[in-house]
Amino acid sequence: MDEHSRNDSILQHIARHCEKIFTLQERFGKDISVFLSDIAYYDSVFMNLLQIGELANRLPKKFQEAHGDIPWRQIIDLRNVIVHGYGTVKSTLLWKTICDDVPELHSRVLGILAGRCE
Repeated sequence: MDEHSRNDSILQHIARHCEKIFTLQERFGKDISVFLSDIAYYDSVFMNLLQIGELANRLPKKFQEAHGDIPWRQIIDLRNVIVHGYGTVKSTLLWKTICDDVPELHSRVLGILAGRCE
């Protein structure tokens, strides 16, 4: 698999994990109190954010620099906090991330993929 195909595959997986978070929001709603009280919702979001960070970390630095409008370092850092300091993640930060940042990431990733198909 060449580098472009590998990167595209990673981006497609990132998009799918974003979409899983959207599905969770549709199922459980966009109420932070439900997010904080429903362990299935909370843990599912955690797992998808962890996967997004894992995938982002697999993208070459050169690719990340070429798409510097996406905060790759922050995405990877969030993954590291989730893995190494589960209890220290602020729930309100996660809520903001899934409501604001994940849709933006999804849109930008789809834009990169669409640009490759032209």
